[in-house]
Amino acid sequence: MSLSLNRFVRRAFLPFLLAISIAWVWGLVSFVQSLPKPLPLSPGAADGIVTLTGGPDRIRTGMALLNQGAAPRLLISGVFQNTSREDLKPYIGRSMAKFDCCVDVGRVARNTIGNAQETAEWARKNGYKRLIIVTAAFHMPRSMLELRDAMPGVELIPYPVVSTSEHLDGWWKRPATIRKLSFEYTKYLLTRVRLTVSS
Repeated sequence: MSLSLNRFVRRAFLPFLLAISIAWVWGLVSFVQSLPKPLPLSPGAADGIVTLTGGPDRIRTGMALLNQGAAPRLLISGVFQNTSREDLKPYIGRSMAKFDCCVDVGRVARNTIGNAQETAEWARKNGYKRLIIVTAAFHMPRSMLELRDAMPGVELIPYPVVSTSEHLDGWWKRPATIRKLSFEYTKYLLTRVRLTVSS
């Protein structure tokens, strides 16, 4: 490549790359600002509650909703194959009777797409048409995309969980939180593109 052509490519490509980077950063900030906020423990009655695994706070929140009567049954989706029901008990608290009678443990899902498929099958099998979805606030936008695509006829009520370890307040000051949110935002964008192309 000649020097003049190389200079032309740099002059044409660098502004484009800069524009894409600025748009991505702007999108990330908007994404974080639009993340759902924690709700009071009263989302209204539903047919079922679904907790997407990823931290004990999610399971505890799902159990709290079950205990307060938000729905008669709870699915914990994405539990590892070698994790027994006994292993989950430390996260259940004193609600063992509810756990034994009214909690289903899903072991098929390995990612968010799998969570959506597992949840859709659970809802179909039980005839559920209104579900409360419990997952981390930063994970909720992508989860809702996948879940709505997997079961368009089911009403989904997002119930976000924000743990104290996530530090969404002042997130731009914490490199670990920036990395987590950047990774999730990129996956969210890729999910939107994939679902748009496949629709």
